[in-house]
Amino acid sequence: MKNELNKDPLEKVEIVDLEQGFAQLASTYEYMSTSTLQSIKQQIVSQQIPAFKSYANGIGPCALTVFDIEEQRFLYVDDDIEKISGIPKEHYFNKGIKYLFSRLAYDNIPYLIKSTYHERQFLKKIPTESYADLIVNREYAYREKGSKRWILQQIIRHLVNDDGSIFAIVTLQINIDHIKCDNKFRYYIYNRRLNEIVYPKKKKRIPLDVTLNVLSAREREIVELISLGFSNQQIADKLFISYHTVRTHRKNIFKKLGCSSVLDLVRLINNH
Repeated sequence: MKNELNKDPLEKVEIVDLEQGFAQLASTYEYMSTSTLQSIKQQIVSQQIPAFKSYANGIGPCALTVFDIEEQRFLYVDDDIEKISGIPKEHYFNKGIKYLFSRLAYDNIPYLIKSTYHERQFLKKIPTESYADLIVNREYAYREKGSKRWILQQIIRHLVNDDGSIFAIVTLQINIDHIKCDNKFRYYIYNRRLNEIVYPKKKKRIPLDVTLNVLSAREREIVELISLGFSNQQIADKLFISYHTVRTHRKNIFKKLGCSSVLDLVRLINNH
C-alpha cells in the first residue's frame, strides 16, 4: 500500500533539525483546549485508568499513557513503559514529550508531523461524540544503539471538556518488534463501531478462507506462530530455519494477504 500521506499537501515538510521538527509538531495542537480544570484531569487519572486498560488488544506487550495536551506533560504512565519503548518511566515525567520526540527514528519524524496534521483535520470534520469510536494508529520506531524498537501507538481516547475541545489523549504503547516486518512508518484510523479502517480507505478484502488458501504450508505455520505471539527469532528456532528466512516469509505473507499494517494482520489472524 502506498503511504497515503504522500498525497498530502504537507509532503514538502522537511526537518532541518529536531527543534524545528518539534515546533512543527507542537503547532498541530492549536485546535485543542487550553483551559480544562485540574480537577477533571485528576479525576481521570484516579478513576478511569482501569477502564482505559481494558482496551488492551493482545497484539503484544503494552503500556498505557495519558498525555495532557494543554500543559504538554504526562498525567499517567504505566510502570511497564520501559519494557515497551525502552525509555524509563521517569523520563516521561521529567524530560517529557520533547525528549521522546528526540528519540524517534529520524526518517519517521516527517510522517509523524504529517499524520498529526491529518488527524487534526479528520477530527474537525466529525462530531465530537464520534471521537470515542476511533482508534488512531501509528507504527513508528525509537532509535536504540545499532537498532530500532518498533511501537504501535494507539490513541484509544480523545478526552474532551465541556466545551467539546480535546485536552488530553489516552494511548496504548505496544511493542511490535515481533510482528513488524516492513520497517515503515504507518498511520491509519480504525472505527471500532464500524469494525473497519476508515483512513486510508481500502479496497474490499477477499473472503478470509479464499485469502488464506494463497499461503504455502510453511507460511501457514508461520501465521499460526505469529498468532501465538512468537518473535521472528523464536519462529526461526522452532522451525529450524534462519531469522532472515522468517523475515522473508513474513513479507510474503503480508503481500499475499493484502495486509498493509500490523493491525491488519492481527485482525485477520484473530478472525481465522
